[in-house]
This record gives sequence, C-alpha cells and structure tokens, in this order.
Amino acid sequence: EEFLQEFSFNDRIIIDRLHPYNLPESPNLFQRAFTSACRRTWQAGWTQTHQRLIGLNAGFHTLFGKRPYREIFQKHRPSLVVTATTGNVAKSDLPVLWEARTGGIKTLCLVHSWDNITGLFKGMMLAHPNFLGTWNELQKREAVEVHFYNPDCVKVVGPPQFDLYRDPDTFEPREAFLRKIGLDPNKKVITLAEATMHSAENTYILDILLAALERREFVVAVQFFCRMHPRRPPEFSRKVYEKYLDNPSITFDFPDPHTESLGWN
Repeated sequence: EEFLQEFSFNDRIIIDRLHPYNLPESPNLFQRAFTSACRRTWQAGWTQTHQRLIGLNAGFHTLFGKRPYREIFQKHRPSLVVTATTGNVAKSDLPVLWEARTGGIKTLCLVHSWDNITGLFKGMMLAHPNFLGTWNELQKREAVEVHFYNPDCVKVVGPPQFDLYRDPDTFEPREAFLRKIGLDPNKKVITLAEATMHSAENTYILDILLAALERREFVVAVQFFCRMHPRRPPEFSRKVYEKYLDNPSITFDFPDPHTESLGWN
C-alpha cells in the first residue's frame, strides 16, 4: 500500500496488481531433477554446466509451463524487467524472468544481499538476468568470474534497500525512539540481534551479559535490547527466550514475520 501511494501520482508508472504472487507451479519430476542437478553442479563448482542447465530449465517452462505472467506482459509490453533476485531466494521472481526471456525482454537484477552471488545456496542462480546491479566491486568481480557475466553488463550500484539510512528523516531523536520501544534514555543500550532459526542459539550471549551486569562489571548504567530475526516465527522465539522474558533488564522486540515468498526486505 505504501508503494502504491508513493508512486500513484506518477503517470509514467503503471501499477498492475497481481495478487497473490504467482509462484512456479508444484515441481514435477523434471523440475525436481533439474533443481537437484543445479544444486549439485553449483556446489561442485561446475559453473559452466550450471549455466547450461539454467537455459534448459527456462526453455522447458516456456514450452510446458503455465506462464502466469503472459497476459500482463502482452498488455504492457515492458522494455526492461527489474527484479531483486535471480530466483535463488524469492522463487516468485522466476516466472517473471522466464516470461521476459521468452519475449526477448532485457532483465536487470538488483542483487539484494551480500551472499547472493557466490553463497553456497543463495549464489545458485536459477535464472540469468541480462544485467546485474551489485553492492560493490567484489560482487561485480564474482559475477564476472563465477557466473561469466560480461563486465559491461554488471554495474556497482550499492544496496538500494539501504538508501533510507542516508535520509535524516528516517531517524527519530534518540530519547523519543527509546521511550517508544520501552527503554530508558538515561542508560546505554546493548543490542543483541538474533540470528535465523536455522542458526545456533544466542541465549548464551545473554547469560554472559546478565552475569556481567550482576557482577557490576559495566562502568555505566546499561540495558539490553534483544531484537528477534524477522524470519523467526514469534512463537518460536518466545519459547527459546522464555526464561528471560520477565527480566527487567531486557527488552524484547518480536517483529511480525515477513512474507516468505518475497524474500527479506
């Protein structure tokens, strides 16, 4: 809704709601075999074979897939398609990229995370956009060396989703912000940012901090702010941190889980 409000005044931008997002259809035997082959060739470092499999998979979906975006592409005839992933994280981007490839439309992916070029799992591209916008020169070099991109097709643009942190209007005054989240502005804040539910638990860090507080090892008055990862279901986090919830020295923040099909934002 915020996106619609922000751009609704611009007559050069056409917003066509397509909800819910069309994910690739349930994998059949061919799709499961392809995904397994992609994973194995990527993890084995057979990047050229991996590239060929990407092309074969796109061709298969062009010929036999449901193509949920065919009508919207025919209606608007875009000159460029921009996505935030290559289908490696948000599978909902795959049908869009495949449809663009079928229509000969150029595609641009603004890489949305630091490990999405060479990560063991997230670096495994399932589509190959024509152009990439990377965070830095390191990612650009990885795109060229690992995914065989022409250097002219990769531009360093930074992480677009972090632009808001350069805007002073993003931030509230410290005192007002701390009071809003239940913290004391007169104390220093030690923040513990939790990991995802698939990572090691961080409760031992809280134990260390609480023990130091009890021994009065901090030279200033402190309080702890524990922020859960948005990919952790709140009920899961509450169970893990149950014994700490009533501790007056700790303030917990349990954000609503994000929409899994869209990737983190």
